[in-house]
Amino acid sequence: MTGSKGDLSPLNGGEEGPWNRFWIALTFLTRLPVRKAICFNQVEMNRAAAWFPWVGGIVGMLAAGVLVLAALGLPISAAVILSMLFSVMLTGAFHEDGFADTCDALAGGNDPETRLSIMKDSRLGTFGAVGLWGILLLKWQLLVAIANLSESLSFMVFVLISAHVVSRWFAIQFMLKLPYVSGKDGKSKPLAQQLVARDQIIAIAPVVACLALVLLIKPIGFLFILAAVGFTFFVYWQALLKQKLGGYTGDTLGAAQQIAELLFYLSWLL
Repeated sequence: MTGSKGDLSPLNGGEEGPWNRFWIALTFLTRLPVRKAICFNQVEMNRAAAWFPWVGGIVGMLAAGVLVLAALGLPISAAVILSMLFSVMLTGAFHEDGFADTCDALAGGNDPETRLSIMKDSRLGTFGAVGLWGILLLKWQLLVAIANLSESLSFMVFVLISAHVVSRWFAIQFMLKLPYVSGKDGKSKPLAQQLVARDQIIAIAPVVACLALVLLIKPIGFLFILAAVGFTFFVYWQALLKQKLGGYTGDTLGAAQQIAELLFYLSWLL
């Protein structure tokens, strides 16, 4: 789950600690320029996963900013597309790439070894192309529908930020529950297996904050819908990955983030 395809070496030489892990996560998940010395080692990389939801909040905030600015002079449908394209460029299309590769692997392979081999192939297959177009079109339509039902653009800002935060926290849960299996270039080596209790608190804090605001904006029914949809997907996806691959890869984490983001919009619309 990185926009720089695993290149984690800018200005190496910083000090260990929470802020160091935040900068690692920002470098790992986005293409934002980080001109700061960062200490890279296995322990710091492992614990950096706690900051993934926080980075998701930054991505969501910037994407929401593009949406608001574009909506000043364009139809909301066009503004949503520009916002989506911006978030894709901001993350290097890495989550989307993982989703497409996962579609190709799960649909095109007959055994775990073949599926992992398909994931290593840089070419986009039919299943991946159909899946990618499908999920992007669905997200676009759901966001447009939510915007049309919203009373203000500030409401859409909250939805986008929350979706990016919650979906990245969701992906971490698979990293904690499933073993890592070699896929693609090994760039998502098990990063979350050494998260301590404090790290888990850091990871869930922005999620709790976003969902708590729901009580001020929408009926609590949204939380029940989201919980039911999220739990169902978590159980199904975990079982599917265990059966088809024997664990998770970086591509399947990207796929989990994309699907979780889509389900967040769907739950909100419902």
